[in-house]
Amino acid sequence: MSEIKTNDKEQRKLLKKQKREEAKMKKEALKLEKKPKPSTMKNWVKEIKRIIWPKSSKAWRWFGITIAFLLIMGLFCFLITLGFTSMWNAVGIKV
Repeated sequence: MSEIKTNDKEQRKLLKKQKREEAKMKKEALKLEKKPKPSTMKNWVKEIKRIIWPKSSKAWRWFGITIAFLLIMGLFCFLITLGFTSMWNAVGIKV
């Protein structure tokens, strides 16, 4: 008799577990089916307000670093071009 009761309890537990898993799967399916709302100006403004903007000193420093990098890369490309041009002129190739 006790074996029958334990089997019933185990079956009930299994059924409850299955029902919980089915409910979770249904919720996940509903989440996937929901289409995102089209963005409105109000939502856009909210998102802009959430952004943590850098301080002006940091922004100017990164601007300076960017300009310096561009100047160095421009000089590098110029020197490479000048080197190949002079090498081709020495060999006799005219461009």
